[in-house]
Amino acid sequence: MENIELEGIVIRVIHYNDSSEIVHLYTKYGNISVLAKGARKFKTNRLSFCQPLTKVKFIATNSSLPTLIDYSLINNYDLIKDDLKSNLWFQYLLEIINKLPEKTYSENIYHMLDSILNLVNNKNSMILVLCAQTKLLKAYGVEPNFNNCCICNSPNIKFFSLSKGGFICANHNETGSDIRPYLMLKKLYYFNLYNEDLSLLDDIDLREAFIALNEYYAYHVEIKLHSLSTLIF
Repeated sequence: MENIELEGIVIRVIHYNDSSEIVHLYTKYGNISVLAKGARKFKTNRLSFCQPLTKVKFIATNSSLPTLIDYSLINNYDLIKDDLKSNLWFQYLLEIINKLPEKTYSENIYHMLDSILNLVNNKNSMILVLCAQTKLLKAYGVEPNFNNCCICNSPNIKFFSLSKGGFICANHNETGSDIRPYLMLKKLYYFNLYNEDLSLLDDIDLREAFIALNEYYAYHVEIKLHSLSTLIF
């Protein structure tokens, strides 16, 4: 069979026996695992292939567990890795991407991840990650109803219902929450990362948006996320 030749971003690495690594990469076809034999040996030319937050082009065998044949480095994202705050936020995002349902919207997600990694500077990593995390709710199949009451379809929204997964009107408010944090999430969800100016998101309270978003993930998505205390604001 022909070998696999792909471009991908390393999102996770796990040890495999005494000398090798299994490298999880996100590609336009979704999450792919590649065995990098000998990557843990003292003298190896595969170190950069086995570092999370690295973009590579690679060739691997076409098998149940593809084995790395060769690769070339495209981007090492040193600006992110050298900044503790940015590094923590993007490692957090990679965890969420690693747990996505298999191949769901994979090409769009890959292009989004690739784009925001190229947009990062020392000031905008948090807003980029929160924007991506909000958009990923669609890939998990639990995107909120941000446009009208999720019960009667009324546009006169007043509250947000965590259990119902969307905005609700005054007529259906039972245990609804303050709408403000979810209006920020709506702005993040619909923000066009490819064409719009990030300064349009300057009015978003990052801490408040993060808390609301993680509460939504905790209720609707069966994955464990980092707590607020593990990140730097």
